[in-house]
Amino acid sequence: MLRAVYSICSIFAFFVLVLILILVLTVESFAKPNFQFTPSVSVSEVYDSNVYSASSSTEDYVSRIGTNLAASYSGPNIEFNGGYLLNFNSYASQHKANVFTHGGNINIGLDRWFQRLLIGSGGGRLTVTEGFTFTPDLSDNSQRGNGLDNYGIKIKRNNIFRNSAGVNFSLPITQRFNLDTNYSNTLTNYSSPLYKDNITNTLGLGGGYSLKKDLLYSNISISSARSGQEDSNYYSIALGVKHPLSQSISLDANTGVSLVAAETGKNQTATRGNVNLSKRMEWHTFSAGYSRSLNSTSGISGTPVIADVYSLNLSNIHSQFLSSGIEASYSTNKSIKGSDVDTQSYHISGNLNYTIRKWLTCSFSMSHFNQLSQIATISEMKRNQITLSIVSRWL
Repeated sequence: MLRAVYSICSIFAFFVLVLILILVLTVESFAKPNFQFTPSVSVSEVYDSNVYSASSSTEDYVSRIGTNLAASYSGPNIEFNGGYLLNFNSYASQHKANVFTHGGNINIGLDRWFQRLLIGSGGGRLTVTEGFTFTPDLSDNSQRGNGLDNYGIKIKRNNIFRNSAGVNFSLPITQRFNLDTNYSNTLTNYSSPLYKDNITNTLGLGGGYSLKKDLLYSNISISSARSGQEDSNYYSIALGVKHPLSQSISLDANTGVSLVAAETGKNQTATRGNVNLSKRMEWHTFSAGYSRSLNSTSGISGTPVIADVYSLNLSNIHSQFLSSGIEASYSTNKSIKGSDVDTQSYHISGNLNYTIRKWLTCSFSMSHFNQLSQIATISEMKRNQITLSIVSRWL
């Protein structure tokens, strides 16, 4: 109960901070043309082969009606982008599974204000981010940039609330050397007593040094994680390089070590790293990557888990009106000690998007997810989904 109150207060305090920043730093009215508000309405039909994400599949058809409220603003001091998405999901047979899901995100860029504050800072940058979701299923998306997914693991359906907030700033010390600092807070609450509520605070410090073509960088991070009644501190250091192989191909690779100091038991260490190869062309974008990280698997275990994730993404623009994308990932999650977590999963999906009118678009997507598990808390399961959506935007 106290944790729930703390969660609500933390989120409320963050939004108050955001509003204060907007009021203090903005001298122009939102009524001017540099503010845009774009609401949209979507209607979707979904086939779901495993509604409850369980080992024994229950299939159903889902009718989804949703609205997305998106806004952007560009002023003399700040840039703002945000959105709020609300969906009602109605199941044809499993009426007890009917649910409202919602989520939102905010990204506030304070670069201009920050650069004026620090005269001569040149490329100084400062951003504030916030994202939250309320859903029966956390995403297994391999693009783990927003802190709202679950490293390739799916658990049985239950109401989940997750909030992720952060502050990032970058300061050029010299023409070649750049200093970066970031802070993030991720909170997850579960409705089911089978899973552990958890909260993680992370503070990071890094630097980058630019050579003629390459960028050498390093980062150090400290995380404090609480899962259920278990507390752990994570320490990590990594060194990396970004290297352009050609005008369209780039390589980003880093390696390092992570250490976890649990409240009880011995300290544990593990190697970490990331390799990403990307190719950008006029009509196509391709990326392939591998990452290895040490983390606390949300809701399942308080002991640290090594997550190895292989990912492949391809996006295409076929014409002015038609685009497509393919994504595939393979993940393994294994406890660094004991057998609290031992899973393998793979996910593949594809989508087509067509613009009928400037204000009207439709999309078609298919996905397959398969999870193998050696423990009872995480089910072995398969899930197929087929979705057809139509979105109307107010311009």
